[in-house]
Amino acid sequence: MFEVLSDAELVDYMGEEAREESAAMGRRLAALGELFARRERDYQEAKFYFTDVVAAVAAEISPIQNISHARAVAQVGLARTLRDRLPRIAKVFSSGVIDYRMVNMIINRTQNVEDERIGELDEALA
Repeated sequence: MFEVLSDAELVDYMGEEAREESAAMGRRLAALGELFARRERDYQEAKFYFTDVVAAVAAEISPIQNISHARAVAQVGLARTLRDRLPRIAKVFSSGVIDYRMVNMIINRTQNVEDERIGELDEALA
């Protein structure tokens, strides 16, 4: 498969694939954020006040992704943060410009930023 590629082309190919992998993860988390928002609205309309929407969405996505419930819960948290607090970072992530490690670092280092300030920071970081 790679025999026809030069060394430089092979390195370029790996970079393209890494960007595509990041973009795919960003798009998947964006879809998950949308699913969570829909389920949260549906559960409120149905007056399922005692249902943990995070756990319900995690139960819905864990088998389709072949991951544990705990890992799915973590993904729901990431998706919600990107959708609600860091939408510009989410857009950059979905383009493949930054990878999961960078996104995770940004999320971890901005958790204590007040809601009134996070929009400015999101824009500056993006």
